[in-house]
Amino acid sequence: MAEKTMVRNMTEGSIPGHLARFALPLLLANCLQALYTTVDTLVVGRVVGTAGLSAVSNCAELITFYTMIAMGFASAGQIIIAQYVGKDDLRSVSRTTGALLTFLFGFSIACTVFSCLTVRWQLQLLNLPEEAMADGVRYTVICSLGFVFTFLYNALSAILRGMGDSKRPLVFVAVSSMTNLVLDVLFVAVFRWGPVGAAIATTFSQAVSVVISLLYLYRHREAFGFDFRPASFRPEGRYFRTILRLGVPMACQYAAILFSIVFIASQVNVYGVAASAANGVANKLENIVRIVPNSIATAGSAMVAQNIAAKKQKRVTKILLYTLVLCGTWGLLCGLTMLRVPEKIFALFDPSEAVQAYGRQYSTAGLVGYIGNGLRAASNALLNGIGFASLSLLSGLIDSVAARIGFSLLLARTVGLGIYGFWLGSALAGYVPVLIGGTYFLSGRWKTYELLGDRKK
Repeated sequence: MAEKTMVRNMTEGSIPGHLARFALPLLLANCLQALYTTVDTLVVGRVVGTAGLSAVSNCAELITFYTMIAMGFASAGQIIIAQYVGKDDLRSVSRTTGALLTFLFGFSIACTVFSCLTVRWQLQLLNLPEEAMADGVRYTVICSLGFVFTFLYNALSAILRGMGDSKRPLVFVAVSSMTNLVLDVLFVAVFRWGPVGAAIATTFSQAVSVVISLLYLYRHREAFGFDFRPASFRPEGRYFRTILRLGVPMACQYAAILFSIVFIASQVNVYGVAASAANGVANKLENIVRIVPNSIATAGSAMVAQNIAAKKQKRVTKILLYTLVLCGTWGLLCGLTMLRVPEKIFALFDPSEAVQAYGRQYSTAGLVGYIGNGLRAASNALLNGIGFASLSLLSGLIDSVAARIGFSLLLARTVGLGIYGFWLGSALAGYVPVLIGGTYFLSGRWKTYELLGDRKK
């Protein structure tokens, strides 16, 4: 008897129900995935001290830079697969799967070689404090060797999410996260390997995630819709070109945003190791807060993709409304919490008074930034869901280069707000995608945009 398909059609039925069922496993998976670097930061900050925290927090942002580029292509694959599901074209789903896996495997090798060969140069661009440089080099090299696992996990998860399945990626990352938690404590707190131990734990855990997911999907390949034969991994021109056409702008968008964050980190690092550690904590907190809106936006974009391909524009509008209300409320609640107890939150990562003092400075910028993160989720769901990569790229470039870097330098250097200026400028930049996406939605042009038809009406 044929095995039940993993594909879930979200063009019919309750919108809040689909959104909740899709977003909740994705939310839990993202929480567990965030546990990777968060546990690294917590354990290293508590056991090794401020210099170790500076090394791990800054280098984690650098590793994230590469990961986000890969996620741009993975997200493109998710949208393409979701639209093919909406068109009920399962053959194209399989062809896109093979092309995406092959491309990201090759891309991971290229990124590993480049990162390992240029590691010290990259950390010097970050202005990483000299006290943290040696640990930073070792941490970055070890994590770079694990790119193949990171990239393949993101590809497999994106493929499943495009099919409407967010539960299996949760299972895969749950096993990996628990492995990482145990190994972090063992390698850093017990063996005293410092940041190197944290990097080994993270890389090994990601390998476990990929092996488990591949074994599971191979055993259920009929339901997965991909036979795993060598010929199936050949990237056919039509599907490969579509991945590149959507993936390159999305990868550039993600890279530009991460570049702006890394740039700001390099400017803050000049203020010393305590400021560097505090900025690392601030970035970590923003990543944690973004988990909810990013999860709902990812779920929303998959639903938008299926419904726009099925010509159900009214459902798209309702999806975006639910996304906006849920994520905006979350951002407000997180911002008010940060405003109330900033010292206690920062002390979780580093109990030193210097880092807690920076936490007090950061609190109001955190409020502004968290609300912006929530509001822009609906814009991301719309632009990514319909596959309008060029507008997404433009939004990302304006957000990161013109706004994030521009506002930060203006407030920090010209106005003289110092480190707080960098944080506030970064927070204000988050509203740029809200304005761009909102304007495009109100224009109504999204209703006739076509990705798979290779044209815009």
